[in-house]
Amino acid sequence: MGEEVYGQLKDKYDNKCDPLLYYRSFSLGGLTLLDGLSWKWTEATGKYIGCQFWSNGAKALFDDERNRYGKELYLKEDAWKIAAGFSQRDRLPKSSRITHEHVYPRKDFKRLPFHAPNQSRDTIRALFDRLCIGCVVLESEHPRKCLDPANPENPWLRYAHAGIKLADNPEWPLLQREMIEEAGLCAEV
Repeated sequence: MGEEVYGQLKDKYDNKCDPLLYYRSFSLGGLTLLDGLSWKWTEATGKYIGCQFWSNGAKALFDDERNRYGKELYLKEDAWKIAAGFSQRDRLPKSSRITHEHVYPRKDFKRLPFHAPNQSRDTIRALFDRLCIGCVVLESEHPRKCLDPANPENPWLRYAHAGIKLADNPEWPLLQREMIEEAGLCAEV
């Protein structure tokens, strides 16, 4: 991406409040544009609430807390409060802490050959759709040292070694469902 396009995006979104954006702003902070885009791509439907992929452990923790409310969560704000409480890194043990994890690590994503000649928008979008995936997991489920190396053919394979199983979601895109099943991450019913 050329300097001109980067400048246009920075001028348009950096530190501005846009009601069409999920978080209402797109601040690049200290990130490169590619890192910022890949990060935000994983959060497009939501960092926690709205995220399509949850581990069984994270979903069970969230559902237990939701049930303690003693009512249906009609307000999105209620669900946000629960998720925010479980993401507090400094006051909860790892077994009670959720995190939005990048299934294909950002450090590996940044190393992909985006500067190859003849990269079409469709090719780049397909790469983002395949590899820029966020998953809500418990901190205790996600021992980073136990995860296998990143695999661009199936980014979900690194979760198999860590023993992470996913809560099924009928809204998963077909490509992701196929890779999740191939990796053996579907919970036993």
